[in-house]
Order: sequence, then C-alpha cells, then structure tokens
Amino acid sequence: ARIGGVMQSEPPLATTKSLRLTAQLQSEWQKAGINFRVMLVGESGLGKSTFTRALFRPYVPEQQMSEDERISRDPIRARTTKIHEIVHDIENDGYPIEFTVVDCPGYGDSMDSTSWIDAIVKYITSRFEQHYVASASPPVNGASNGLQRDGLVHVCLYFIAAHRLKGIDIEFMQRLEKHVNLVPVIAKADTMTIAERDSFRRLILSELRHRDVRIFELEDPHPSDAPPSGPMRVGTTAPPPFAVCAAEDGNRVYPWGVCNVEDPSHSDLSVLRSMLFATSMLSAKRRTLQLYEEAYAADRRRREHAQSLSQSR
Repeated sequence: ARIGGVMQSEPPLATTKSLRLTAQLQSEWQKAGINFRVMLVGESGLGKSTFTRALFRPYVPEQQMSEDERISRDPIRARTTKIHEIVHDIENDGYPIEFTVVDCPGYGDSMDSTSWIDAIVKYITSRFEQHYVASASPPVNGASNGLQRDGLVHVCLYFIAAHRLKGIDIEFMQRLEKHVNLVPVIAKADTMTIAERDSFRRLILSELRHRDVRIFELEDPHPSDAPPSGPMRVGTTAPPPFAVCAAEDGNRVYPWGVCNVEDPSHSDLSVLRSMLFATSMLSAKRRTLQLYEEAYAADRRRREHAQSLSQSR
C-alpha cells in the first residue's frame, strides 16, 4: 500500500503453527495408560489357560505371570471352575498397560450348559452396568477417554474343539456376539491335518453365517496387497477362525516331529497375538463401546426417562 507517496510493505501473514497434538496426546496416554480385557470361553479341557500364558508370554515376564495367577487363584486348579480375573500390569513402549484375562469355566464343569452361558452373559452385562454408573461420575485424575480405561470386556476368544463343532457352540456364540467382540478359535489344531483344518474353518464360518452370528474382524498387520514378509500360508484358508495349539515350553513333541506353537505354519498363535494386540486393541475397545450402547445403555436411558416422566405426573 502507498502512504504519503511511500510504498509500505504488507504485514506478513501468520504462518501455520503446529499444535503439537502428537506430543500432547502421547503425554496424556502415557499418564493414563490403557487397559484391555480378554475373556476365554468354551468347552472344558481345551487348554484355554495354557493357551493364554502362551499368548501373553512376549509381554508379561514369566515370573510375574505366575505370581499374578497365584494371586487370582488360591490354589491354582488344574481346571477353571469359576470365573477368574487375572490382572497383568506391565509397561510397553513407555505406556502403562493393564491386561485382564477373564478365565471362564468350560461348559461341562459342574454346571449345566444353560446356567453356564447365563453366568457368562451376566458377568458381561454386570460390566455394562458398572460402566454406566462410572460414566455418570466425575473421571478419576481427569482420565475421561473411554478408549483408555474402562471395565468392559473387549474381546471374547471362543474356543471350539478340533473336529467337533457342536450346536451348543453356535447357540452360545449367537448369545455372546450381541454383548462382546467375538473371535472364534479352534483349539488343539495340531490334531488336524491341513485339509481337515481348512474344511473345519469353512464349516464354522458357514454355520455362523447361517445363524447370522457376527464375529469381530481383527485387523491384519499385513494387508493382502502388501508383499509377503513372513512364511508362506499353508493350506487354502486363512483365519478366522484361528487354528491354534499351545505348550508351556513352546513345543509339542510327537513321534512324527515337533510342533512349534510360535511357527505360523504350525499354529495361528503368533498371528492371533499380532492381530489382536498390535493392530486391533483400540478398534476392539471402540466397538465394545458401541455394543455397550446398543445392548445396554440406550435401553437403560429410555427406561430411566420413562420412569422419570411417570414420577413427575
């Protein structure tokens, strides 16, 4: 602009400044941490407890895992006979993480099957109720982000016996999927040939589709359009369901050879671990909040509102 015959330079426009949100969010999450609750459900005698120790072993030191189990169970039983919560507090990449394993009794252990599934659904809905009450209270230490800490069950691993899909399994998964992210798992998959495993996977998925049972799709850390970086897939199918086997020392020894539970060509254990924890924890927590809203919170708010209107008349 020209003022009094002299050209004046325009004031410089403000440049875009970083809000440093990455640093702020990282600081917030490192203070509050995150929790993740995994439920184990299925027939008794499928090695669910052994599998869980194998699943968490890369993150939880062996001595801490044994101590956490000792605290939760007194004494530790060969089989789970009631619902147990095993809590593992760890730090990973600078973030405090609370893993909770909800170890449920297998159906057939000293209770009829109907009361068994009723007890498990009741446990999940009791968590909904506690979360509903907690959501109405002021957050503790300012940690109000529902993706960080809550008391909900985020994933249910439903164990199906190899070679043996029962109608009761489909019925129970149908009841559970309305309340929790359902991930089907084929237990003791080392008792199946590759052809048997592939056929059994197709059968499970076909039955679930026929009964309109939704399963939670874990995110693949290696998308199909990415070049393969690990061992080539063996067989003609891929998870889900996840065909797993587990052992305390990582190997199952047979006359014909050794099954390495961490080898993706032998077991889906490492694949499930990667997809569950490394890529899908936050999406599982986010969908859990949606299920909580659909299965519990929305209806409770409607009932409370109707009750309030009735009392005001």
